[in-house]
Amino acid sequence: MRVTLSLLWADTQAVKQWFATQTLSKILVLFGFLVLGGFISFGALFFSNIFFFNLSQYQLYGELTAEYLIHAAILILLWLALGSSLIAQITFLLNPSKNVDYLMTLPIKPQGIVDWYFMRSFFINIFPLLIVLGPIAMSFAQVFTGGVSLLFLLRFLFAVFALVIIVNTLGGIIAYLCASMAKGKGVAGAFVTALFFLVSTFVLLQAIFPKEMTLLYRASPEEFFVLYNSLPLSNNYLPTYWLTHVVVSGFDIYAFLTIILCSFLIFISTAVQSQKIIPLYQRLKERAFAASFPRAYSRAGFLHTRSPLLLKDWLSLLRSPSEFGYGLFLIAMAIFFFLFFTRVAVFRPPDMAGKINSIIFSFVWLLFFTTAYLMRLVFPLMAREGKTRWYILTLPLHRDLLVLSKVFLGCLLVIPHIVFGVLIWFVMPYAKEYIFPLSVMSTFAIILLALVQGFLGAVYPNFLQGDNPERVSTSMMGIMTLFLSSGIIALVAYCLHSILQNGDSMQLIMSFLLSFAICVIATLFLYTRYTVSRYRV
Repeated sequence: MRVTLSLLWADTQAVKQWFATQTLSKILVLFGFLVLGGFISFGALFFSNIFFFNLSQYQLYGELTAEYLIHAAILILLWLALGSSLIAQITFLLNPSKNVDYLMTLPIKPQGIVDWYFMRSFFINIFPLLIVLGPIAMSFAQVFTGGVSLLFLLRFLFAVFALVIIVNTLGGIIAYLCASMAKGKGVAGAFVTALFFLVSTFVLLQAIFPKEMTLLYRASPEEFFVLYNSLPLSNNYLPTYWLTHVVVSGFDIYAFLTIILCSFLIFISTAVQSQKIIPLYQRLKERAFAASFPRAYSRAGFLHTRSPLLLKDWLSLLRSPSEFGYGLFLIAMAIFFFLFFTRVAVFRPPDMAGKINSIIFSFVWLLFFTTAYLMRLVFPLMAREGKTRWYILTLPLHRDLLVLSKVFLGCLLVIPHIVFGVLIWFVMPYAKEYIFPLSVMSTFAIILLALVQGFLGAVYPNFLQGDNPERVSTSMMGIMTLFLSSGIIALVAYCLHSILQNGDSMQLIMSFLLSFAICVIATLFLYTRYTVSRYRV
């Protein structure tokens, strides 16, 4: 316990030190996240109140449906949090870190390191769950139980704590069993992960929205209970059912079962990680990452390629577990979000105005995922030169080539988003009649965002912290890039709304957007050339 507390105290000192430089920009980032979290919570509370109030008109049937929705929310958050925890754990093991290397050589018990990482992850993961699940639970209590009581808050916190424990322990066990296999797999591992994600997404959506749900709206009271009890989420053997029951009903046998399950998982997870962390970390450090790459990526192939700068940046991302995993996770999140949103639309088709608003909502979220993806992978590309900039900048190459190689790589990295942005409109049932304008506008917006972030990433890059893309993205230049990207998203979404809602000419609006894009890109290119020419070796 002493080791764990010491490491947690060191984390607090690291946070203070992080705020010591560029304090204003980091405070703005923190404030922005708080505003975003508050906006999400307020929106979830507002819509949950309206939806649950409408369900309350159906008395017992409405309350059962509300409980089912809470169970679905808990299951979805469990699945998403488990994926996030798994990626974080594998990144911790695979990503090189001098601090972790030093920590592994100290004469301390491995269990102290495991407990420290568990407590750290616990505090980090609990806040997103409170922000998302809290408003839904509070709304249920206000509508169906007459108000939020202290006992209800205790039950809710019990469920959230148990959910985080389940996520962290399962994520730790799976990560320690799979980390050795994930080392050096690169693209093959990404395809296997993506395939597993797609299959699990399909299974999850089928469990939440089975065909029987379409019959509930027309079922008689007797048939309703039969159909409701036959739904997959009505199985009382599911741990998520136990958590839901504790939230909506109270502390009973299911709370006791949850405590037993969490205790068992903590014991197993701690035992597995304590035994494996030191030898596994040593084995992963000994294995060369580049050994498993194809021959096309050998030294000879690199020297004879026509685009060595482009290939260098591509390999730097491909060989970085944290960056590659983060990009894959964001794409997976986008796929899940739209598949889930599409599945919901099948059960409750909107009217004409609702169709337009839903399309704009989906369009903005697509670009939001793209922006988050670019801010992590494309914007820090120039800053990643960091320690090697003295070598790159002294080569007999025009510096424009250095910038253009990163901009071009950014355009290549968003190809999955472009393809997904076109395919999603074929899947959404109410967007099929607008496939052409939606495909054109989404492709245009994604490419424009990639170009903008590629150029802005080369304007005053944070070379000193280039090995940490998170810190690069939260610099003052990163905040300005985020605001400009948000403005572009708002402009394109407004133009799309004018086309769909008001029937404005698509040719005229696209001409305006292309002129706007040319002016923006030309201005950024000239300004970037000026700033890059003033780089110091």
